Amino acid sequence: MCLKEGHSAVNCWYRFDEDFVPPEEKTAAAASNNYGIDTNWYTDSGSTDHITGELDKITIRDRYSGDQQIHAANGTGMDIAHIGHALCHTPSRDLLLKNVLHVPQTSKNLISIHRAYC
Repeated sequence: MCLKEGHSAVNCWYRFDEDFVPPEEKTAAAASNNYGIDTNWYTDSGSTDHITGELDKITIRDRYSGDQQIHAANGTGMDIAHIGHALCHTPSRDLLLKNVLHVPQTSKNLISIHRAYC
């Protein structure tokens, strides 16, 4: 967890500290986050669709011509610009996400999951 040599995660004091970021990861995050855009994917049991604000995340896409919107928790409506497929890279394997909605106004990339998987 803290990257100390010979220190296992089981014995790490920081293993339950959600705010702890190892020094090496802080440096990497600072170097890669120059634009203030969060490129991570987050699982969301409250989301009905996979959603991204980044058009380049969608590899196969079509312009969305419908009139439906995505509604945030506060009720704000956001227009859907495109729909397509995206590839989400994970440490164990790549996930193909189908019917991903491109919503330019959103700031997070969401993977819709069923509550039973949480």
